[in-house]
Amino acid sequence: MIYFLDTDTCIYFLNGAYPKLAEHFRAVSPSNIKIPAVVKAELLFGLEKSKHKKTNREKYECFLNTFATVAFADAAAEIYASLRNRLEKAGKLIGPNDLLIASIVLADGGTLVTHNKREFKRVPDLLIDDWTV
Repeated sequence: MIYFLDTDTCIYFLNGAYPKLAEHFRAVSPSNIKIPAVVKAELLFGLEKSKHKKTNREKYECFLNTFATVAFADAAAEIYASLRNRLEKAGKLIGPNDLLIASIVLADGGTLVTHNKREFKRVPDLLIDDWTV
């Protein structure tokens, strides 16, 4: 199984929150864990804003370099357009970056690892796993 990390999961791991999270990371091969490019961008933006940018940069880079980054490709763009239309019509639209992340995961056929189940459960057919529990 291929797992795609959401931004919250990455931040929790980097901050040492949720002991169960570290257990999951140890149990899954890094080759089976991917980072959507949108998540990488959000993490790098957070690093840019950080008061401890210098201290955190090495930790973030080491973490990000452990996993393959998955780009927002044509298949994800097609899914995004259809999904956004569907969710908008149903009055269940999710945040723009979350919609991009979900589209990447659906296009590449994996499971999204997130603690933000409330938002992502609105996305039909998206497999979700919460490694914090």
